[in-house]
Formats: sequence, C-alpha cells, structure tokens
Amino acid sequence: MAVISSKYGTGLVLELKVGEDEKGNDKIKNKSISKISRKATDEDLFAVGKAISEVLMYDMLSIRRIDKSTLLG
Repeated sequence: MAVISSKYGTGLVLELKVGEDEKGNDKIKNKSISKISRKATDEDLFAVGKAISEVLMYDMLSIRRIDKSTLLG
C-alpha cells in the first residue's frame, strides 16, 4: 500500500541563548512560531528567525523549520 503525505502546516522554532546560570551553563529557550505559509522558502524562514532574535536581543543557536503532514494510506 502506498502512503500519501499531505502537508497541512509549517512552523518555526528558534533556539536562543538567554543567559547563563550560576554555574556558567547556558540558559536556552525555544520560541515557536506557527501558522507560517507552506510556500515560505528556507531562506525566508532563516531571515525571519534572524530578525526576531535581533529584536529579542538574544544569541541565536539554531533555527528549525517544522513541516507538519498527515500520512494517509
């Protein structure tokens, strides 16, 4: 049986360094953004993630694209 993947959404997760704890370990927070157009390119999402991190004034550790799909079989 063939499985069909049907995309229904795209999201963005920003991993940010927000400081250090008393032992010097990085404090990390994830910020999620949903309801992004499925047509957005990776370059678009990277630019948006970078701009958001600059506004928040935190160091960007990673930008993740999350594509959501329903698998039908």
